[in-house]
Amino acid sequence: MLVKLLSFVAFGASCVLASATPTVPASLNPPASVLVSSYHPVSQIAARGLSNAKRLASGLPLKPPSRRRRPFVARAQPSGVVLTQGYILAKDGDGNPVGYVNKAQNAYGEYVVDTDDTDPNDRLIVAIYLADAPSGTANIQTINGPDADLPFFGGIVGYASTSNDFNPLSFNYAFVGGTAPTPPNSPAISGSNTYSKRTNDQKAFESAIWTLDGNTYQLTPQWINSDGSSPTTYLGLSNGIVTLTGDIDAFVNSFGPANWVTFYFVPGSAPA
Repeated sequence: MLVKLLSFVAFGASCVLASATPTVPASLNPPASVLVSSYHPVSQIAARGLSNAKRLASGLPLKPPSRRRRPFVARAQPSGVVLTQGYILAKDGDGNPVGYVNKAQNAYGEYVVDTDDTDPNDRLIVAIYLADAPSGTANIQTINGPDADLPFFGGIVGYASTSNDFNPLSFNYAFVGGTAPTPPNSPAISGSNTYSKRTNDQKAFESAIWTLDGNTYQLTPQWINSDGSSPTTYLGLSNGIVTLTGDIDAFVNSFGPANWVTFYFVPGSAPA
C-alpha cells in the first residue's frame, strides 16, 4: 500500500512539473537548410543603372522609352496622381517610436524593423498615393528594396499557417516582404514574392492591404480572407520581423511573445 501511495505522489509531482515547464514556441520560418543559395536578386537601386540587355539577363522588364515623366508611375492608378515618398515608422502601444522598417530583408525575404536605427540610408523608402490611400486599401511601392522584380510592400502567408485566412482562435499569420501587385480587396493569390523565391516554399500573398489616415499618417493593414471577408488584423514584430495575424493570443501561444505596434508613414525622403 505504501509503495502504491508513493508511486501516486511521484506521478502527481511529475505531472505538476510537466505542466509548469514552458513549451518551446513553434518556428515562424522553415529551417535554414531550405534557403535557395542561387537567389541573388538585383536591388531596386542597382536596377536603375542597368542597360536593357542586362535587365533582360537578370529577368527584369525593359526600361520604358526615355521621355520626361515622373520616375515612379504606379500600376493601375490614375495617371494624374502624384506619389509621395517617405519611411515607415513603428510605434509601440504607448506611442513611443520603436524603429523604422529597414531596406534590407532577412534571409527569408521578410522585412524587419531596425530598433537601432542610426543611419537614415538604411531605411526602406516607400511611395504612397496620399490622395487615394485614405479611401481604402492600397498598394505601397518600395523604392530601394532588395529585389527590383518585387517592388510592393505586401503580406505573405506564413510558413506555419494552416490556411490563407485570419480567424479568431487561429494562429495563422503573414510576413511582410516584397511582392507583385494585387488588386484592392483581393484575397491572397499565388505568384512571385521574396519569401517564396528565397525558400522555394510557394505561399500566396496580398499587396493592397494598407489604409492611410490622412490626418495622422497612420498605416493600418487589412487582410482579406478567401471568402472576401475583412478580419481584424494585428501588426506585430516577432524578433523584429514585420508580422500580421488575426488573433494575438493564439499567435503568442504558438510562437511566443511579439511587440504589437502601429505603423506611421513619415513623408519627406529624397528619391533613392
